[in-house]
Amino acid sequence: MTVATLRTVDRLEIVPLVDNLIDWTRLEKDSIAISPRVWVGSERGDPDYVQGGHGLSMLVTAVVGNKRRTVLYDTGPSNVLLEHNARALNVDMAEIEAIVLSHGHWDHFGGLEWALQAIGRHGLPVYIHPRMFYPRSVRRRGLLRETRRRLGEVTSLDRIRELGGAPVDSVEPTFLVDDLFLVSGEVPRETSYEKGFPGHEALIDGMWVDDHLLIDDRCLIANVRDRGLVIISGCSHAGIVNMTHHALRVTGETVVAAIFGGLHLLSASAETIRLTINDLAELNPSLLVLGHCTGWKAQAQFLRVFPGRFIPSSVGMKYVVSSSQD
Repeated sequence: MTVATLRTVDRLEIVPLVDNLIDWTRLEKDSIAISPRVWVGSERGDPDYVQGGHGLSMLVTAVVGNKRRTVLYDTGPSNVLLEHNARALNVDMAEIEAIVLSHGHWDHFGGLEWALQAIGRHGLPVYIHPRMFYPRSVRRRGLLRETRRRLGEVTSLDRIRELGGAPVDSVEPTFLVDDLFLVSGEVPRETSYEKGFPGHEALIDGMWVDDHLLIDDRCLIANVRDRGLVIISGCSHAGIVNMTHHALRVTGETVVAAIFGGLHLLSASAETIRLTINDLAELNPSLLVLGHCTGWKAQAQFLRVFPGRFIPSSVGMKYVVSSSQD
């Protein structure tokens, strides 16, 4: 099921504005992972003082010829954190042409209001899913009692519009920025081991209902010329293997260049981690830049199975996926 042709780009640049980790131990002249001390420089910003936090926000720039087209994927857990890091990295928020929200959790939505104000453009497209705005909670059954932890609220649709955003609501794959990016739409759940978020619920019509599939969870996709697809995920509640197969299917492409983001394996069993890595190994991505909710146990296994291809995602680094002809 190919939806249409995703235009190829010469280069994709991805900068985590928010992530859980800060780690600049890679070589500063690495062409794939560039330290903020190099690409920002102390004369233009304050890159030594970015901050980490539980959440995700990715500044994603597609380069085609001499043109740069930038979108923001998620906005981290708070206005304060996103603003601090954007200023430290000297990011020109006015260059952002659209915002894509991966799913309706506070740690991906929290900086949205500041982002909209900083971009300052009336009618800025904000790509959403209709289920993102229900209140959410996590229910846990203990030996003696059941508990429910209410998750943080997200910005309302009315507030998005008030701040200049124009919500683009779709459950289907959706192109943006002149077909240089694709929002995946709802991801079919096909693997036996990617089970969503057990205990996750949504408050709908006054009742808490099962929401473990988190069907609003979507990824962002780009296609780098002669390299293949780049898939960016917020938390991969849909399952990163499901997401990757879906991205290949809807674009008609056959090669995965890179996978970025969180895989939500921090509390997964060793067997789930093993099956995930085995299936990703068959897909043979050239680069894996993983962070946020992936978890250190899974990251240790990714490093073992993908030596030279796995990099921990770090706030402020610029990760580059380029065409071989770029």
